[in-house]
Amino acid sequence: MVERRSPKPHVVGSSPARPAIGRLALYIMKIKDYLLDTRQELTKVTWPDRRKVVTLVIIIIIVVTIVSVYVLIADALISFLMNVLGRIITIKA
Repeated sequence: MVERRSPKPHVVGSSPARPAIGRLALYIMKIKDYLLDTRQELTKVTWPDRRKVVTLVIIIIIVVTIVSVYVLIADALISFLMNVLGRIITIKA
């Protein structure tokens, strides 16, 4: 059998850069690396103070309430109009 060599000597052939490990161990290593990187990135985050968080939560609650009331009124109006149209159509039919 003839030994085949890569035309590019600096390119590693079939010899792995890491020692042979199982798939499960490889996935565990990738998950571990991901979690470590995530933890490192979270240390770079500028977290808001408590007062700002409370203010933003109150604003969100107010906006959600306003939108909910708007949708409720629009739904009631559309429902009323559909009932009126239904009565008109049934009367003429």
